Amino acid sequence: MTLSRWRHIKRVIKYNNNNKSFTCGHACYNPPHKYDMGYRVIVDNCNSLTLHAELDQCCDEMTWKFMGYGESGLVKRIVGKKKNFVSDCQEALANVC
Repeated sequence: MTLSRWRHIKRVIKYNNNNKSFTCGHACYNPPHKYDMGYRVIVDNCNSLTLHAELDQCCDEMTWKFMGYGESGLVKRIVGKKKNFVSDCQEALANVC
């Protein structure tokens, strides 16, 4: 995604609902209210995914990329790597959905 595209999306997407947010002098005023809608969308999407996902989801942890310390290029030399190899658990879950 280009920087200009990101700026366009950021200008267009509304992060809060000004009609329901309280003003500065009100007792229920929340200073970070402008980020509230984006946060709620993320939480609702995660809740929806866990509600509608299968109970027997699994992923092969051996396909996760190396996340620790080691020599350079260790990720590229996975033993027994197949040609159509799923390299991340997130991709495996996305393929199931």
